Amino acid sequence: MSGWLKVSFRWMPAVVAALVLALSSPQAAFSIPGVQEAITGGAASLQAGEAREGYSPWTAIALRAAGFAPRPGVAAYLDGLEPGGPTTDYALALLAVIAEKGPSGAAATDLARRLAEAQQPDGKFADYIDGTGGELVNAHVWAIIALRASGNPVPDPEQARAWLVARQHPDGGFSYAVGVETSDVDMTAMALSAFAALERGTEDPAVRRALDYLRSVQSEVTGGFGGWGLDTNADSCAAVIQALVALGLDPAGPEWTNHAGNPVAALLELQTGDGAFAYAAGLDANPLSTRQAVLALADLWTGTPFWERLGRVFSPDLFPDVSTGHWAYEELAFLTARGVIGGYPDGTFRPAHSLTRAEFARMVAAAVGVRSGPRKAYFRDVHPSHWAFGAVQALAAHGLVRGVAENIYDPGGTVTGAQVVAVMVRFLGLEPPAVDPKEPWWSGVVKRAGERGLLYPGFDPGIPATRAQTAWSLARTLESGPAG
Repeated sequence: MSGWLKVSFRWMPAVVAALVLALSSPQAAFSIPGVQEAITGGAASLQAGEAREGYSPWTAIALRAAGFAPRPGVAAYLDGLEPGGPTTDYALALLAVIAEKGPSGAAATDLARRLAEAQQPDGKFADYIDGTGGELVNAHVWAIIALRASGNPVPDPEQARAWLVARQHPDGGFSYAVGVETSDVDMTAMALSAFAALERGTEDPAVRRALDYLRSVQSEVTGGFGGWGLDTNADSCAAVIQALVALGLDPAGPEWTNHAGNPVAALLELQTGDGAFAYAAGLDANPLSTRQAVLALADLWTGTPFWERLGRVFSPDLFPDVSTGHWAYEELAFLTARGVIGGYPDGTFRPAHSLTRAEFARMVAAAVGVRSGPRKAYFRDVHPSHWAFGAVQALAAHGLVRGVAENIYDPGGTVTGAQVVAVMVRFLGLEPPAVDPKEPWWSGVVKRAGERGLLYPGFDPGIPATRAQTAWSLARTLESGPAG
């Protein structure tokens, strides 16, 4: 059971993770096979559940954090908030408002103000929004995280940290309330996320002790995490993944992988055939676990905690050279919200600039989740010392990129429209239709891409694709869904 709940009770393929090289890339993501597919399957399950059952604030947060627009509905949720009610409810409301409307509106501003005012003199965020109650660790943690998501400071961060540290158990763990002596994996992970939101990292002694506690209770059966009588459960694995990513640690790296596995692999094992996640092995799919899994895996894929990404899509100054009226603005915002793209060091995106074939290879390699390939070169003009060697090798090994001639890749040449959509069609597993041998090589892939709506405005197969055009097609490929 999640730490929150203790108190307050379009299927699509993996195409993108970062535009790289000429762009200043986002924080490095942890590339693990199957993660993006798991995110999209989980998101599809959440969207289907939303269509059946109506609005859920956690579904809205999970979908937005994973790069999808949630169903509107937060206004009704706000109307149902209990005056003076649990701080966790108000923190959830603020996160949901940011997910639907962004961090700058009146509702978000008011909720952030009320959360900030709930901090008590000893640093504790009160259990109730009226400023009363000093027992609940999870109320403290979620107020910190929600304020960070809104872009508002914690009024007294040092005292907030000190209060949390004082609640740490001798074994390094945390529990959801003062007086509960048994450490809880979920709350320990959430406390670590709060430390990260307070800009405390692994140099902090309290953080190190909490990490040591998590290592001591990692499952010897699955490599995951559990509690409440279960060796491994989805919510605990998700909470730990989120905490580790927030601290810049790799949840699937050697430090968090034992002889049985790691929390990422354990979480992925709990995904069901329809994309949802079960709470534990042998149980049916659980929407609460699915929401937490999508959040955690999206954090993992982007390399950033959800509370840093949640409102990014609403920034009116996405890039200084891309106005809200730009024809690709929505697609660029979509990719930015997913932690996919960034700008040049001066902040600009330069949408009309073209991409080289090397840059495009790095972009697609990051999208697919591969970073390197065989050391034996596929192309004689891409030497092992070339910065894009690993990307080109990996994509060639997977059959996604091809040369312009035998053993020639032409890394410095510009990528054309036909080459862009050819890679998208191959990645989606679409079979190009048969064409007359006298027609250009790209006739079939362009036809198939057109059928799937992947041809960017102004598409011309023979001329270089711009950065905005490439981003447009990538976003549409994400929305297109797999073949079949």
